[in-house]
This record gives sequence, structure tokens and C-alpha cells, in this order.
Amino acid sequence: MILIHENSIGSLAKCECCDKYSLRLGTVILPLSSKQMRELIYAFQDTLSSCFKHSNCKKYHQQTRVNFALNAAHMSLSLSKDEIVQSIELLEFSLLMIEVGNILVSK
Repeated sequence: MILIHENSIGSLAKCECCDKYSLRLGTVILPLSSKQMRELIYAFQDTLSSCFKHSNCKKYHQQTRVNFALNAAHMSLSLSKDEIVQSIELLEFSLLMIEVGNILVSK
């Protein structure tokens, strides 16, 4: 596995054999495509913005649920706001690194 990016919430790696990505968030490992990473970012951002609207979810470490579909399965993660922000950073920076790598390989 080639490590793409890592932060305090998890990491994203690419398998050298099959060119697929594995996202590790805490103890959960999810196989993802680039498109699914973007969809997951949207799910995290949507949860984060809707959570800020409600006064009962203002506590920084309070857990909130992130719901998303992945490979025809519906999944749910229970994360704090800080963990959601870190997850968004992990995915966005990973996608940026993948795009830079693709540009460098094509030249």
C-alpha cells in the first residue's frame, strides 16, 4: 500500500496491485474510488452544516451521525464535529495529492 495522506483521524492509501484506495477512519476501513471520496466529502460537509444549525449540537465533542451510501450499502458513522472536520481535510487533501500525482505521471 502507498500512503497518500494521513492525519489524526485516519489515512488514505492506494494498493499497488489493483490501484484501489482504502480509507481508514479510526478502526473502520472503507474501499473507495475517487468519485466515492467526493461523495463522502459531500456527506460530511452536509452533516457538518446541518449540525451547526441546531443548538443542541453546538458542543465540539458531541457525537453526530454521518449517513452515506457506499457500494450499494447504507452506512452510518458516529463522529464529533472535530472528527468530521478532520475527515473532510483527510479526503480533500488526499484527492489533491491524487490529482497532482496524475498530472506528474501524465507529463
